[in-house]
Amino acid sequence: MRAPTLLELASNFVEATSDWAKAGCPISSEEEYRRRQALCNGCKYWNANAWQGIGRCMKCGCSGSKRWMKTAHCPLRIWEGQPYGDAAREEVSNPSSEPPNASQ
Repeated sequence: MRAPTLLELASNFVEATSDWAKAGCPISSEEEYRRRQALCNGCKYWNANAWQGIGRCMKCGCSGSKRWMKTAHCPLRIWEGQPYGDAAREEVSNPSSEPPNASQ
């Protein structure tokens, strides 16, 4: 899997921070942050060595800071208890195909 492009990183960042700001900048609890961290650390898309040891998700590009944003979500639905969801499973099993619902 390729890392997100600079444009995709910017788009993901703007979307996450915009949603977070609109909600009043709620912060996840320490417990929720640690839960999300453990899930990311166990994910096949997490690269702990990226960004000089800070780590990076190779799916959305985050460095883990969005774990603190209560409104943030994982694009693979790992935090929501539905690892890789249907769309991500399709992408992983058939990476050259058009993403599900791309024409909608």
